[in-house]
Amino acid sequence: MIAFLTRIFGSVIIGVCVSGFTTLAMALLLTIRNLSGILRGLQHLLRSFLRASFRLYARILNPIRGTVYEFTGVDVVAPLPRTVVTTVLSILLGLVIMLLFSWQIRWRVVAMFAIYGAFVGLAWESILHSDDFQLGVNLE
Repeated sequence: MIAFLTRIFGSVIIGVCVSGFTTLAMALLLTIRNLSGILRGLQHLLRSFLRASFRLYARILNPIRGTVYEFTGVDVVAPLPRTVVTTVLSILLGLVIMLLFSWQIRWRVVAMFAIYGAFVGLAWESILHSDDFQLGVNLE
């Protein structure tokens, strides 16, 4: 009787494992099949996030542009100063977010915010024009 129950229990365990593996394999294959759609959605999400950042940084930079130029002679919307300012603003915004959520401040996260700010500063002119701003090659 115990051998019979052991055999049934073993068959159930094997069936559950095979079923789980099959489910994971199907999920992987469907993900690969729909990868272009997933990447298009991620590209759209990143583009909208970049546009929101551009609008935020432009609302900060445009009002102070004349004042900064008057005192320092530096146009903050020129490519190099703009990249530096958007990098600093991105780092400050990231630090404020981390402090608001009581997250531990790590240098990797700060570096990620700095890279993002530099990217926004470098791609400033082409962020709003979606035809000019492409994050990948259309393979279709």
